[in-house]
Amino acid sequence: MAESFWKQLFRKIDKACYRPACAIRSRFFGILCKILLVVTFLVVWDFVAHQEGVVRTWVSHAWNELLSLMGDGGTPAPPFEVAKSLGLLVAAFLGLGFTAWRAFAYDRQTVVAEQGHLTERFNKAAEQLGSEHMTVRIAAINALWRIGVDSKSQDDKRAVLDVLCGFVREYRPESLAQSAQVQKKRLARALLKRKHTVSPLKRKATQQVCPPDVQTVLDFLGKRMDALHFKPWRMDYAVDLSGAYLAGCNLSGYSLRGISLHGANLCRVQAEGVDLAQADLGEANVQGANLTFAHLAGAKLWDAYLVGINLGGAHLDRANLGRAHLNEANLFRAHLDEANLGGAHLDGASLEGAHLVGADLLRARLAGANLRVAHLDKANLNGAHLAGADLSRAHLNGSDLSSAHLEGANLWSARLERAIFRLAHLEKADLRDAHLDGADLSKAHLDGADLRVARLNGANFFEAHLNGTDLRAARLEDACLWEAHFDGANLKDIHLNRAALSGAIFKNARNLRQKQIDAACWDGKYPPTLPPGFTCPPNYCEWDLAEQKVVPIDPPDAIAPCPAKEPDE
Repeated sequence: MAESFWKQLFRKIDKACYRPACAIRSRFFGILCKILLVVTFLVVWDFVAHQEGVVRTWVSHAWNELLSLMGDGGTPAPPFEVAKSLGLLVAAFLGLGFTAWRAFAYDRQTVVAEQGHLTERFNKAAEQLGSEHMTVRIAAINALWRIGVDSKSQDDKRAVLDVLCGFVREYRPESLAQSAQVQKKRLARALLKRKHTVSPLKRKATQQVCPPDVQTVLDFLGKRMDALHFKPWRMDYAVDLSGAYLAGCNLSGYSLRGISLHGANLCRVQAEGVDLAQADLGEANVQGANLTFAHLAGAKLWDAYLVGINLGGAHLDRANLGRAHLNEANLFRAHLDEANLGGAHLDGASLEGAHLVGADLLRARLAGANLRVAHLDKANLNGAHLAGADLSRAHLNGSDLSSAHLEGANLWSARLERAIFRLAHLEKADLRDAHLDGADLSKAHLDGADLRVARLNGANFFEAHLNGTDLRAARLEDACLWEAHFDGANLKDIHLNRAALSGAIFKNARNLRQKQIDAACWDGKYPPTLPPGFTCPPNYCEWDLAEQKVVPIDPPDAIAPCPAKEPDE
């Protein structure tokens, strides 16, 4: 019985001290009110239930001590005086508690009235969004935003954003529906006339303009979100404009971080300097858009249509552009470090001076792309298509270009130290003055390539095909040329110091001199195939697979006949 009494008591105290969060921000007043009510109840109950209560005895003792300090000689105070003082104290406590309760009750009634007023305004503004008049819709959008600003509730702010985002998602220009209907009527008339061929509907190419009401919503979302004081991270909320038709809209300078634009139509939007970091633009149509200096770090652009887009100077670090269509796109000096471009279409794109350090370009298509002075250090270009691409003076140190297609590519003066070109196709590529020190070109196809003055020190050409290659004045010191093919190659002034020639084929090589062969070495077991009249080098060495370098060795006990005889045809 006592337990139920205490539960009922504290429930009444909580109800009396109810404090709406939107009316009083601090918890101090509610706690103080509860403490006062509890103390008052205990004091009254102690005096009523006990003749010599603990509180009564303590107050009497404190009163006597006070009188003694005041020079009263320590004479005990009359009991009725103590009771009188305590009565006044209890009355003060009760008055204070009652006043606080009345204030809280009034605040609660005020909050309820305000909520009702906001609900009425919200419903009226939502109805006006369906009006046929543009001015009425714009007024309704402003009214909804004012409701979100005035309300202290995060739920009200979220409701306002949901309504405005839904309004934008439902917008579709009338020209789309009309053009589809006209197309169907023309096709039906053509079939009735028994025409064998039906020409497609020819319409004048008119540039879409963003309607004012949609642009107004975008202005609020992109420029005035701070005034809303909305905290989306508390609700795990993201602005959702997926599938919206925003062709021709202006997003310049907007802050739309984390927004969802999945499948949206963003053709020809003007978005210079827009902040779309962590945004979702997967499968979006961004053809012909202007996103210069935009911030798209970590954005999702998987399978997006970005043909002809302008992303000059944009920041796309760690963005996901897998299978995206970026044909003829402008990515001049764009930042794509550690971005995912696996399977992306970048044919004819301009990536001059772009930063793609550590980017993933697995099987990407970059035929005819402009990559002059681009930074592709440690990038993954395995199986990429770069036929006819311009990579002059590009930085590809440590990049993986295994099985890549670089036929006819321009790699003049490119930095390719320690790059991997295993099984790569570099036929007729321009590698003049390129830096390929320590590069792995094993089994690569370099037939007809131009390697004049190239630096290939310590490079690995195991079973590489260099037939008809121009290697004039190239430097191949400490290079591995095991079983490499140099048929018809031009080797004038080539540097072969300490190069491993075991099994190499120099059949029909041009401008090769004996002193160049003498500076090289072999393992004494697998002799190279040399032109008539040439002898094998007097030095012995082998290729250390673990260290990836040429290591000198002592002459073997049994030295194979050198040079090797050409097999009978």
